Amino acid sequence: MEYQFDFNIEKGIESILYILKLLENKAQPTLHRVSKVLYFADKEHLEKYGRFIFGDRIKRRKVRYENNILPHYSVVL
Repeated sequence: MEYQFDFNIEKGIESILYILKLLENKAQPTLHRVSKVLYFADKEHLEKYGRFIFGDRIKRRKVRYENNILPHYSVVL
């Protein structure tokens, strides 16, 4: 199945800043942690509303010898 993605950079930045604020006192906000939170938030948002939060594409990438699922545009930001 293929989706048309319209990436909204403002929503992307706002989402990342929101997650960083949530993780501020709980855990070290690494790229992996932020990406993981974005992935599960996007998954839940898709199930609930039928669309993605800010139109990011999900790609499987090899990071530090482990297979991880990372949002595509979020990593570029």
